[in-house]
Amino acid sequence: MWTNIFKIGELQTVSWFQFLPVEPDYSATSDRSSKAEQKDALNSTVLSAYLRLQSEGLLSTWTNSFVGPWDPSQGEHNPDEKIKLWLFLSGRHSLVPEMTQPAVAKLRVVSSGLWVAPGNSEEVAAALCQALRNSLERALRGLSYARFGDVFTKYNPPTRNQNSFRRAQPTVEFVFAATEEAIFVHVIISARYMRNLSSDDIEKVLTHTPRSVGEGLPVIVAPSGMLGRLVGCCPSDLARQVYSRYF
Repeated sequence: MWTNIFKIGELQTVSWFQFLPVEPDYSATSDRSSKAEQKDALNSTVLSAYLRLQSEGLLSTWTNSFVGPWDPSQGEHNPDEKIKLWLFLSGRHSLVPEMTQPAVAKLRVVSSGLWVAPGNSEEVAAALCQALRNSLERALRGLSYARFGDVFTKYNPPTRNQNSFRRAQPTVEFVFAATEEAIFVHVIISARYMRNLSSDDIEKVLTHTPRSVGEGLPVIVAPSGMLGRLVGCCPSDLARQVYSRYF
């Protein structure tokens, strides 16, 4: 394993903005399925704005909204069905810059503030770290690196050669820390065993149907890095429809 630490300049002071979509009047809709479709449409609006900000190279991410305090130790902590967009800008900004208006035109600012290193908000710090990883992901994508959770590794096309699965792949992890001086990133290079799902994996899951979601096969979804468990499969056209609907 190799490690190195780098200093990120110009991020001692960061302005942040939280966005949510403008919500319609749900009281006028009694049908439960219609309400669900409206909520899906709102989340799609947030994701579309996020992807546009990413394409423009801006420091951004999206997270779940919460009912109650963000920190679970401070009381009731329940994620709701909404997701919110974060935008981070170096320096002091009281208003959203005009250059970002086309991307966030369908959203409203629900909160904003100033993060000064080392910061005093865990929620803002977590979102900022995620936005920095998103920025690194864009840079590494051009080098054929794929993201698996918080780990980046060189992408290898699927192969039938099982020997390739037995070789550990070089991976890169980024751990962020902030002091009063600046934000630092700790780069950890190590070797891990990662591979694409195979038909044998799907067959095992279908043969031994898990009793609960917690008993499925642990997987990581690239490039978003979401953790989950494989409990079954669906037709490829369904996956394509879901992907095209949100992205």
